[in-house]
Amino acid sequence: MSKVRLNADRRKLALKVFEKNFQDENNVYKQKYYSTRQQVDRHYENAFLTMKSIVERTHRPDDITTLQSLKKRYGDRLDVVRPDTCFNVQVEDKYINEMEWADDDDHSKGKVKKTIKGWFPFKMNKWHDSENYHYRNNDSTNMGYRFSFAYHHDHLKKMECMPEIYVRQKNKENNPYKTQHEDKCIAELGIRSDNGGLANDWANKYTLQLIGTGGCHERVMPCSRDEYDILMDWQMSRQALVQSYEVWQENIIDRTNLVEKTIKQYNYVDDVLELAKASDVELQASDLELHTTDVALYNPKTVGELLQSMKPKEKETRADKIARVKSYQQSTIVN
Repeated sequence: MSKVRLNADRRKLALKVFEKNFQDENNVYKQKYYSTRQQVDRHYENAFLTMKSIVERTHRPDDITTLQSLKKRYGDRLDVVRPDTCFNVQVEDKYINEMEWADDDDHSKGKVKKTIKGWFPFKMNKWHDSENYHYRNNDSTNMGYRFSFAYHHDHLKKMECMPEIYVRQKNKENNPYKTQHEDKCIAELGIRSDNGGLANDWANKYTLQLIGTGGCHERVMPCSRDEYDILMDWQMSRQALVQSYEVWQENIIDRTNLVEKTIKQYNYVDDVLELAKASDVELQASDLELHTTDVALYNPKTVGELLQSMKPKEKETRADKIARVKSYQQSTIVN
């Protein structure tokens, strides 16, 4: 019996099987990712409780209740309570021991206590800034989106998205392929939509009421050093998740690329099956045949149905469609 030769379709099918196996494989990188993800959940809850305590010291709940009652009585003139998910905090001087130059260019002015401050957003696609009070929806490294995609890897994969797009496009300039998959993940998470979705549910979970009509950049709230450290631990956990996720996915991509280069050199299906066996990958010859285009096309029934569907047809009128549906329903009842 002659050997079955490989073709482009069989190579693609084989590569998909290898990649799926690598994704499903329970190795140390995957375990590290899921462990880090659990830590992120704990840090998020701890950080939010800490931020709630900071906020309520400055924006007292009883004052907020009073203002909301006054708004009902007097209308929008007293509409000064706003929900928010991003918060600026600064450590009070009494908690700071570190010193810094009052003027980096003129040391004659002596040293003062170091300013320790930060902007902390709870939305999934926002990223913390400890240097300036400004929005960082996504900096040049796309950290906000990288975290969002990494955290929701399982969901995005089920929806046939590519959450590892930033790993695949590492060190590459923006391009249509990258933008296409990035936008698909963003849309699936609802990041750019106010009409629900995972991103909206996430934001609602971490929303607090504050007094003031300005943006979060105008509201700097005092905190202790311990509180600030809790918030920083939370941000470090987000960074750790991105790192563990990208290490896991980069390993999968590297192995898949090696398989792709290897099977390009093979001529027969048996060679791929031998590689799969040596790599502990479950792959059968039937995996490369059942859905292959050229095999299906040689099936007389399949080709006949395809040719029938390709015949030029008159556009079906509304009356024809109604008649066809009724005929089908009657035949179903009879049977």
